[in-house]
Amino acid sequence: MYVTPRALKAARILLDLTLEEVGEAAGLSGKTVARVEAGGAKVSLQAVVAIQAAFERRGVLFLPQTEEYGEGLRLPRVRR
Repeated sequence: MYVTPRALKAARILLDLTLEEVGEAAGLSGKTVARVEAGGAKVSLQAVVAIQAAFERRGVLFLPQTEEYGEGLRLPRVRR
């Protein structure tokens, strides 16, 4: 399942990460992450997949859209 740009942006914001931090984790530049989040037309599928994978390695679960609800995500439990 490929996620939407707004789901990727939501994950970044909820995890309190910068564009550069996500880019580093995904092997991309912060500018590329910003273009993906903006839904840029010249963004490669590989970039989207790399960002999604970086979040999934941090424990984020992306939820697909259903008939009743839009797409969403779950964050990993904070361990104390």
